[in-house]
Amino acid sequence: MKKSPKNPHSQLILIQTEKMKYTFGGKSTKGKRKIARTLLPKKWVHLCLKSKKAMGSYSLLHKQNRSKIEGLIRRKAKENHIELRDAVNMGNHLHLKIRSQRKEDFQRFLRSISGQIARIATGAKKGKKFGKFWDGIAFTRVLMTAFEELQLKGYFRANRIEQARGYQARTKFLDEFNLWVRRLKQPPVAAG
Repeated sequence: MKKSPKNPHSQLILIQTEKMKYTFGGKSTKGKRKIARTLLPKKWVHLCLKSKKAMGSYSLLHKQNRSKIEGLIRRKAKENHIELRDAVNMGNHLHLKIRSQRKEDFQRFLRSISGQIARIATGAKKGKKFGKFWDGIAFTRVLMTAFEELQLKGYFRANRIEQARGYQARTKFLDEFNLWVRRLKQPPVAAG
C-alpha cells in the first residue's frame, strides 16, 4: 500500500499528475515537452481544435464551410473506425466526443480532419498557400467517469445555447447546470 505524503501539497500534485495523464495538447502544453497522447479503447475522448484565424470567411460556421466540415468529420470518422457521439462547431473551434479502438485510427483521423478543415476554411491548395491555421496541438481529454461525460454533455449544450441565444443565455444555463451537478455530487442526507 502506498503511503500518503505528509505534505498536503504533494497529494494535490499527485492528483494533478494523474489527471494530466489523460489530457494532451491545447494551451497548457504549449512550449512544454511533449509526452504520448493517452487514448483508452473503451473510453470516450473530448477532442478540441481551435483557430484564432477562423473568423469572417474563414469561420468554421461560414455558409461555404459549415456543411463541408460537418460532412468531412462524419466521413473521416467512418473511414477511420471512429465512433462519433457528438460534435459542436463554434466557428473558431470544434468540440468532438469520439471513441476509437486503435490509436493508429485516431491519429489518422486527427491528421486528416485537421489538414482538410484548414484547407476548406482558407481555400489553401497547391500554389495558394495560407500558412498555419490552428492555434496549436489538438486538445484531447479521456473521459474516465460517467460524471465527466455528464459534465461534457452540459458543456456541449452550453455551447449550442450560446450559438442560438448568446453568451448570457449560456452563462445562465451553466450556472444552473453546475448547481445541479454540485447537488448530484453531495451524498444524500439521512433522515433521522
